[in-house]
Amino acid sequence: MEANWTVMVFAPLVILAHQGIVRQGYSVKVLKALWIPSLVLVAVVRVYMMWDFLPGVRIRPEIHHNEEWTAEVKKQAAGRPVVFLNSYQQPSKYMFYQGASAYSLNTIQSRRSQYNFWPMEEKLWGKEIWLASSDKNYFPDAEGKKTAQGTFYGRPVKDFYSYSLLQLIPAQSEFERKQEPGAR
Repeated sequence: MEANWTVMVFAPLVILAHQGIVRQGYSVKVLKALWIPSLVLVAVVRVYMMWDFLPGVRIRPEIHHNEEWTAEVKKQAAGRPVVFLNSYQQPSKYMFYQGASAYSLNTIQSRRSQYNFWPMEEKLWGKEIWLASSDKNYFPDAEGKKTAQGTFYGRPVKDFYSYSLLQLIPAQSEFERKQEPGAR
């Protein structure tokens, strides 16, 4: 689960916690002693999220160096649209930082994302694309490009077609079970 989905409950949680502490009669001295260190800690974390002042520390690596890895993928793509495998974050970051077209193609092991609902897939059919992933299993023979976000692998696909929009509709919707002769 992504942290951004739960951040909206933080302010009500603080208010309810404060009311609970006051009603239970807990010491306000503890709150008064802890609010400044808590504020400093929150400020340091917020600044770290904006600026990587601890380059050797990889607390949440996905928040830094996105411009670097997206530029490397764009260089590999050489003007072709990029299709990322099993990631909704990578194409989103790529489109934001590079302003270029990207799509997410999910394999059977991955769940659906917003890319399955946006009308983007049909626009890529028949075009030459760059297929990219940070998972070497999809490109066992490919040489990856190392970035601060990890190694990215890819290869061109000349005539791209995907079948994620394909829906299988059974010819028969109801089935009856026949008993074998002699069975009870």
